[in-house]
Amino acid sequence: SKDPSSRHPFLQKIWVWLAMQAGIPWVTVSVLMMFPSTMFTGIATMALYNYVWWGALSFPLIWVFISLLRCTRTCFCGLILWIMVVIGSLSVFGLNAMRRQGTEGASSVIFLGMLFSMLCGLCAYSRSTKPNYETCIVFSYTVIPQVLFALFICVFYSYGSGMCIGYMVIITLFALVCKGSAKLILDDEKHYSANESVSASQKMYTDFFSVFGHFSVSYTLLTLPTTLRAPLLRS
Repeated sequence: SKDPSSRHPFLQKIWVWLAMQAGIPWVTVSVLMMFPSTMFTGIATMALYNYVWWGALSFPLIWVFISLLRCTRTCFCGLILWIMVVIGSLSVFGLNAMRRQGTEGASSVIFLGMLFSMLCGLCAYSRSTKPNYETCIVFSYTVIPQVLFALFICVFYSYGSGMCIGYMVIITLFALVCKGSAKLILDDEKHYSANESVSASQKMYTDFFSVFGHFSVSYTLLTLPTTLRAPLLRS
């Protein structure tokens, strides 16, 4: 944070960490979907499948919320969080791909694919000329990759068009939070050292609270009359 020129490379690393975290489960689930479901009959008929699935889902959620702790800003703790979230994602979506009850297998591939495409869009934007993370510019980089992926899904799996719309809304909201967090880092309002990119990537999941609070306060200050705004800014 002491060197402004290092912030863009730092943000580039954040998007790469997040893209890998989404891309590894997506590739794994896509490969599992290529195998016949009869290979996983034992999992599909597992008596305690629902308990295992909810346990697997709780695992990455717990690790994501652990990222709220200040001690998780170190490179080592960030890497542990990254690995645990990947393992949890592989477990949840892998179970879906193996059991394939209803559309859970296909929906896993679609969700992870759209998330991965959005993060690839952020990777591309971070390498553009002087990225400033303004909403109007970043929005196209996050939405267009999702639309292209959704069109690909609609061509080969038209039944998934409804899922594409729902997932796009969720993933775009997450992208806007990531954009807001990146803007705070770029403006030196959130401070990290050069080796904390992996931990910063994990905090993107829980930065909703800080991003929403920061920009809502900024908007409130802008809309206040000048006589009320000046004392608050001085304080």
